[in-house]
Amino acid sequence: QTRARSMQIEDNEHYNFLYSYHVRNANMTRAAIVMYEKSLRLLYEGSSIESLQQRHNSLLACYNSLSMVNADYQWLCKPIIEDKKVDEDMDEEMVDVDETVKVEVITLEDVKKEILIVEALLCLSKAKDLKLIMQMGANELITVLATQKYFTNALKLAKGFKLSLAPIFESLTLACLKSSKVEFNDNLEWLNQNNLGDLALTISYSEMPWVYLRKLLAEEDVEKSY
Repeated sequence: QTRARSMQIEDNEHYNFLYSYHVRNANMTRAAIVMYEKSLRLLYEGSSIESLQQRHNSLLACYNSLSMVNADYQWLCKPIIEDKKVDEDMDEEMVDVDETVKVEVITLEDVKKEILIVEALLCLSKAKDLKLIMQMGANELITVLATQKYFTNALKLAKGFKLSLAPIFESLTLACLKSSKVEFNDNLEWLNQNNLGDLALTISYSEMPWVYLRKLLAEEDVEKSY
């Protein structure tokens, strides 16, 4: 693991080797720790869509490994990784002399939330500047997802963080109202980014926004705060 930490994270196969080694020896907790550390380094050192995708894959591997551990032990201590992006911007005089290390416990639910955040970032990276959205929290990402009409992704993120779904449905209703107007009727590309493959093919394209809205309302209790 020392060798993995000493090398740059890009094209660093040592973490994958360690992960495979621990899985082969049925040490799923250690496997989860290795992949979580890799995801942290990708967070701190990566700046591209490729590194974001690698981080997503690492978190998925971490989640899968940790979910195979006894429920009482589905947690890990957050690895101490130096955030080089922060250090490069700091003067030596600005460094805090208090070097007390606080142990942070990461649960299975925490990993799941990180996966949802990364999935939202990957979704928005198609339309937004990656550096701009990387610092956003769940609430901000949900707002941007809804604004960009990624309603399915926004709902998934909101439910994962137990946030209200009402603002998302308000944005979707507004999009449906606009789609009813002749001048907006041809601008329905956003339907293709919301997984509408299960809707009836017999309905017209202009009716699909309203059918989509009714489908979601039937599935979710809007008044409930998840």
